[in-house]
Amino acid sequence: MNTRFQMAVWVVGMVVGVAGIGCAAEPAVPPEWVAAYTADLTSKNAAGAWWTASGETRVVDGKLVLTPGRRRRSEAFLCSYKFPGSLRVEVVCSALAGERPVNVSFDLHMNADVAVGTNDRRGYVFQFRARSGSCILRRGDKVIGSARHDGIRAEGGKPLHIIAERSDAQVSVSIDGTPVLSVKDDGPLESPALNMVGLGSSGCTLNVEKFVVSTRKDRPGDVIDLAVVPAGPQITVRGPAMCARGYAATHGLFDGCPHLAIYALDGAPEIKAEFDRIMDEFYPEKGLDCDEAVKLLEKFDEHLKYYIVPSALANRDHTEHDYPSRILSVTGTFFERYGKKWIAAEKIEPAEITYPARMLAPDKPFVMPDPEPLVLKVTDTLTLRCIKLPPGRYLRGSPFYEHPRWQDETPHEVVLTKSFYMSEIPVTQEMFEALVGKNPSRKTPGAWKTQRDRGFNERFRHKVPDDGPDFAVEHAEWADIQEFCRKLSELNGRTVRVPTEGEWEYAARVGTSNPCFTEKYLEQRSFVADGEGRCEPVRRHKPNAWGFYDMVKSGWELVSDYKLDNVREKQIDPQGPPRRAAANHGGGPLRRTKGGCYYGDTHLNLHGACDEHGDNEEGIMIFRVVVEAE
Repeated sequence: MNTRFQMAVWVVGMVVGVAGIGCAAEPAVPPEWVAAYTADLTSKNAAGAWWTASGETRVVDGKLVLTPGRRRRSEAFLCSYKFPGSLRVEVVCSALAGERPVNVSFDLHMNADVAVGTNDRRGYVFQFRARSGSCILRRGDKVIGSARHDGIRAEGGKPLHIIAERSDAQVSVSIDGTPVLSVKDDGPLESPALNMVGLGSSGCTLNVEKFVVSTRKDRPGDVIDLAVVPAGPQITVRGPAMCARGYAATHGLFDGCPHLAIYALDGAPEIKAEFDRIMDEFYPEKGLDCDEAVKLLEKFDEHLKYYIVPSALANRDHTEHDYPSRILSVTGTFFERYGKKWIAAEKIEPAEITYPARMLAPDKPFVMPDPEPLVLKVTDTLTLRCIKLPPGRYLRGSPFYEHPRWQDETPHEVVLTKSFYMSEIPVTQEMFEALVGKNPSRKTPGAWKTQRDRGFNERFRHKVPDDGPDFAVEHAEWADIQEFCRKLSELNGRTVRVPTEGEWEYAARVGTSNPCFTEKYLEQRSFVADGEGRCEPVRRHKPNAWGFYDMVKSGWELVSDYKLDNVREKQIDPQGPPRRAAANHGGGPLRRTKGGCYYGDTHLNLHGACDEHGDNEEGIMIFRVVVEAE
């Protein structure tokens, strides 16, 4: 039975700008193409040459089989260091016999790329919709060509012959010999560090019988530089690993999306010796200021950053490391190419490393706060002490060698040009209720759970009620927090507000740019705003070196910045993204929260998110205030 199918063919190329776009006639002399790569689908190991971004890829009976996984999608890419601007991809593929028409779709990717720091594909996207008979060509988010074609039909199990090509400025696609769309685009192409061509499906299993990549015969200089592993020495490295995109320090830089990257902090003797040399030369005993932290990162990148070549082994591990870092041991063939160090992994397994004592030492400020505090009047008998901090600059976020770290914690320089005061403790329930007339804290007493946090034993637990005047106010709505700040400002004749994230992390780090390992804060760590029945009042543990209590705790402190992933460039007095750009998971714009615990991990550069109703994504939201210096 003939069935209409919904078919999407994506032709993606690296681009800069959108000038010179428009429809054009067919070229007078069609180019002649020469096969530069033909997929060998007879070997059971052939699937290892493909990076599986989603779903499962395997070879069965001479066919590459793409089976949908999460969200019923499958995507597999052939990786190369280089594809020329003029390129032709020929595919013969089919959906399984009996697939429901509404479930069938096909994707074809060419020179695929997603810009680092975004979720947007760059380049061309050709889409064919059999149900509507429409053909659309996009460049980024912009439609640059469209047409209708009602004659393309397919049967379940019947192969489709798809050809997509870009020859100079002409982009065209045909299906089963029928031209579908041809568009002229004079905009230049920029070649990324790594290119991909590939296939995908949505809602159906895709069988691929043929996959050929060709270049123009009249351009012998156009080559396809596949990620072929040369001969080289065997090495073993150990350290934090993550999707290479999470280790990219610059927006827009395509830094090897299909790869794992690992910072080799241990391993073979020569690796350990190089790490020790860098530490001795570039990590001073006093700790890191901003310039020294940047220099240390540069040296680690130059000497200790390795990329893992895509393979069946590495691809599986890459999927598991797309967001958090993990400590791995990687053994394989080492080689260098295009200015990067590579390992073709033969063994990847979990590992452990010990960071040097210098990295785990408590933070020592380079400058101390003003010795004269500002005491805010809340009521006739209740005050809030604030500490004045000097201007400064530091490296915000988590350095790439730190573990654990998360992909959206990109390190970048922050400059604060003005002094400010910050309250030494979070705002308590007594203070909040005195000014706003309500206490939104809604904790429910319950049995204490087994605590998972590293290093915090029974002596830190306080078996007392988890509400009361000295407990931090929880779940306050943004409007009520603004009202609290307004009334406190009126009472004291000063401008009181919620801190920015830049101000909060500066105070938490005591102005340093050191890595924020959990082990450094064991004496400061509290269970303020804990969500597992072990909550305690404020100011029960040691303050940091600038005098701030409860900066490291179970709860999450609200900052004024709307939530978005860390930027990748220097910021001066940052205020966060505009409201319209904020992350929104359905409950309204989210603001960032800081200083909390996530899966047992507590470090100062970790961030969460809270909506304007006071509900935090990862735990319980509390807040403290800053006062602008006069």
